[in-house]
Amino acid sequence: MIKQSDYENYDYRQFWQDDKRLYEDSAERIVIKKFIGPLEKQGRVFVDLGCGFGRLFSEYKDFEKIILVDYSVNNLKNAREAIEKFLNYDKALMKKVVYVAADVVCLPFISSFADVAMTVRVMHHIENVEKFINEASRILKPGGYFLVEFANKRNLKNILKFMFGRLKQSPFDIRPLQIGATILDYHPKFIKSLLRQTGFKILKQVSASNYRLGFLKRHVNLKVLLFFEGIYQNIFSFIDTGPSIFLKTINSAPQKSATGLTDSITPMAEVALTGLNHKKTIDSFEDSKTYFCCPECRQENLEIDSGGKIICTSCKREFYMDDGIYIFK
Repeated sequence: MIKQSDYENYDYRQFWQDDKRLYEDSAERIVIKKFIGPLEKQGRVFVDLGCGFGRLFSEYKDFEKIILVDYSVNNLKNAREAIEKFLNYDKALMKKVVYVAADVVCLPFISSFADVAMTVRVMHHIENVEKFINEASRILKPGGYFLVEFANKRNLKNILKFMFGRLKQSPFDIRPLQIGATILDYHPKFIKSLLRQTGFKILKQVSASNYRLGFLKRHVNLKVLLFFEGIYQNIFSFIDTGPSIFLKTINSAPQKSATGLTDSITPMAEVALTGLNHKKTIDSFEDSKTYFCCPECRQENLEIDSGGKIICTSCKREFYMDDGIYIFK
């Protein structure tokens, strides 16, 4: 069992400051640009599951509606501060961004409302990844995209460490590898199997941060590293030996209810074309209530009072807003 990471008492921005992980940041952006670039943005809802301090916002800024989800309220406050500055405090642009504090394995959203969901540097903090993947499938429209990143247990460094007796657990073992108290590295076959079982079809995979070695980062120019990173991503990603694996998947599962049960729906091809796959399809983004549900009872009977308190009229559970952030924990 892993310990839950506490980003309320740690400023996650410190992990990236002073450009000490500029290579990893740049390598991840190369992949995300490839995955997101061809996707339709107008009229589409994008959800960043585990957004941190909004590091990757600039890569998906063009979507019609953007929902940033993180367990840490502190992360979300930092994200909002950075994003509002990035948007030059344009009120119209800021209005399209919603900040939600919630557990990604129990999301406070109605089913089948999102067009694209992404998770980067989050899965290694989750023990029950099956539940997380099921939640992603539930909130995505049939035909929606799930962009997944996970820490790869079977990376080249671990393989070499195992060969020289410096790693006890085989990197080829399907079981997760625990790193410290808060991190789990997953085997690619394990994650891919869960995705397929949940109804996701894997369209593309990319091995990223393939030259993540301190020696190389200290002695090789960043542009040179990224040049070879691009070559590796384009040619050798099928090998699955990088420390970070990205998967572009599409949700081919039938529409699910808020409880995760399958509903009868229009065939997927028609739904993907019309987008009318939920009785409360998101046609207007003026009211956040249209895509929220209670994470406790999964009912959509939410009321927001003048003080910003969110009340579920079904189970009477209360949530609240803190300085523009919806708190559903």
